[in-house]
Amino acid sequence: MELAVSKQTNSDLAFTNLVYLAPGDFDALKAKGPSAGASPDQILVELYWPGCQRGSCVYAAAADTQVEPGKVALNGTQRDDVFVSLDKAVQAHPYRVAATAAIASITLSVDLRQKPADGASFFDVELEKLEKNVAKMFKGQVLALGQKLLLKQRKTLVLSVKTIDLADLDLGKDHASGAGANPSPAGAWGADGAR
Repeated sequence: MELAVSKQTNSDLAFTNLVYLAPGDFDALKAKGPSAGASPDQILVELYWPGCQRGSCVYAAAADTQVEPGKVALNGTQRDDVFVSLDKAVQAHPYRVAATAAIASITLSVDLRQKPADGASFFDVELEKLEKNVAKMFKGQVLALGQKLLLKQRKTLVLSVKTIDLADLDLGKDHASGAGANPSPAGAWGADGAR
């Protein structure tokens, strides 16, 4: 299905890391192949276009009645992260996560979206709260090396995925996909938020 990139309809949606589709487009993609890993009101979609630096991008998608048919709404961070402009035509297809792509753990870098004014102090990030928020907000989503995510925790944080360790579901061991891995979609965060 060909869709044109648009802005998200509400700035609060940026904190979900979801992309949004018109209800009819959502239903059409869902009917083509229900995806594993997303919640019942979400599907996983693979977006690609000529020149996509990651080859393709996989996002969890939800329906939004404010999105025009034929559009896919991405937030500014998502568009900047993959260098895609507004109105760019992209191909969208349902995506199924391989059973071997379950994330065991991830390493994130944390930065403030807006830096403190000169002389203002940074604030301490509460790591336990951050870990719980990440597990809650991004469960069922596919994450890729280098991907940027927004999270509200007192201030707007920009999280960057630095490493992804995939669970070896056959042997019960973990193997790293970090440093030299292909930065294409690398793993799915468990639907139960497990890490």
